[in-house]
Amino acid sequence: MREIDLDTWPRRHHFAWFDGFEDPRFHLGARVRLGPLRAACRRDGRSVALTLVWLVTAAANAVPELRQRVRDGRIVEHDVVHPSFTVMGPGELFTGCLVDFDPDVDRFIAAAKPAVQAASTRGGLTMTPDADDARLFVTSLPWVDVTSMVHPRRGDASDGIPTIGWGRLVADGDDDTTNLIVTAHHGLADGLHVARFVQAFEQGARALVGGSVD
Repeated sequence: MREIDLDTWPRRHHFAWFDGFEDPRFHLGARVRLGPLRAACRRDGRSVALTLVWLVTAAANAVPELRQRVRDGRIVEHDVVHPSFTVMGPGELFTGCLVDFDPDVDRFIAAAKPAVQAASTRGGLTMTPDADDARLFVTSLPWVDVTSMVHPRRGDASDGIPTIGWGRLVADGDDDTTNLIVTAHHGLADGLHVARFVQAFEQGARALVGGSVD
């Protein structure tokens, strides 16, 4: 992790402007094409849900602006961020699951499976054990073809932690598609950086299925 020098930071004026907003976050949704991701997951014995969590986390780690956080007036950039994602618990009530990111998808999934199992059986609502903001908030609604998503936040919304969500995977020819919804602090990131995230996400998906990005 490194602390950004606010005196030389190119975004210092943007941050100063948006940091004064009651809610400095912006929301951007994009339709993404994943290639035949579900077929590839069946072929390779991977969980589709955990593969998607890995893909969004890998893509976010590829964009420095999505690894930046606000801490007591300082801006820090983490070397790597990790997902805090929702899973279904007892009684159809969701809970949170924490897994450290691994750049290898299969190692990530292997570590995530017991964590998901533990989270899905304990019940309650445990999202994060502390205030560690080297996290991404990740959620999905696989039952709905989501077109927009706005997330509740507790108190101050200026911490800079991005939230990434998606809905049901929909077949479009040979491709699986979905809407990817990103919420980010506008003092730290712009639409350009979310576009880079979306591009990295699609490239990662195509790499897993053995295809190329159109």
